[in-house]
Amino acid sequence: MLRRNRLNSHTNTLFHYTKSEDILSSILKEGLRFVYCKERLDERLCFGIPMISFCDIPVAQSVEHTSKYGEFAIGLSKEYLISNYSFAIGPVTYYLKGAPIFKMALDYLKIYGSNVYNRGNVLTVSNSPGDKTILSKEEAPGVLKSFLDTNNYHQLVTTSIGIIKPYCSEYEKGVQINYDECEWRMIVPENARLSATERCKWFWTEQEFDDWREKYGDIFINSWSLPFDISDINFLIVPDNESVKSLIQAIYDMETLCGQPIYDEEKALLCTKILSFDQIRDI
Repeated sequence: MLRRNRLNSHTNTLFHYTKSEDILSSILKEGLRFVYCKERLDERLCFGIPMISFCDIPVAQSVEHTSKYGEFAIGLSKEYLISNYSFAIGPVTYYLKGAPIFKMALDYLKIYGSNVYNRGNVLTVSNSPGDKTILSKEEAPGVLKSFLDTNNYHQLVTTSIGIIKPYCSEYEKGVQINYDECEWRMIVPENARLSATERCKWFWTEQEFDDWREKYGDIFINSWSLPFDISDINFLIVPDNESVKSLIQAIYDMETLCGQPIYDEEKALLCTKILSFDQIRDI
């Protein structure tokens, strides 16, 4: 059980911010969707991974954060997310160049290639792009066990890499201190099964990610979403009091919450969780 009433700079709520009421309404109706984000570890390493980002900055101290990510947010219980998704969620680890965790990520990604692929009736083993051996069904079981062991290790390492971020990053507008964002991430591991025929893909070069983005446009994983109940929602944040009225109306127009039917008494309870930045500033 997590301790409550803690006197520190973090909240018992994990907030996911967005830029519009329409997106917030969509989150309520369908659940939070995993989105591919381009992450740059340094000038040499850039890759695309599917995640849902949160922060645990107190709302009253989130002015800088909301200026970048929007003034609409859903705040989910940190205890609920940790209790149910500890295998996939965690606070981001911020590193300085030269830190051991960065050197580990760099070394692993230097040697990583998609070494083993399952290709239907045969198992294809590849040590390099031009070096492949085709195994028959009779030969495959032993190699498959080795693949699964390797793949489990690969998922552990890459998921760990997915929740690290530089302490600061340089952008056109200047240097951003990433550490100030107090980010948490929920990651979908590479090769995780999304459906009977689909596995999760990560993009290991910036070019690969950009080519996929240009081809498909949609940066969401449509097979999965993160569901929640009304009891898991601590807050719904909107910019001002007019937005409160608008979101109340949107909630009463909803037919589903995370894909499940929602009834009037539940809608009324959901509306009690709405809080505006106008109200916060008046406290």
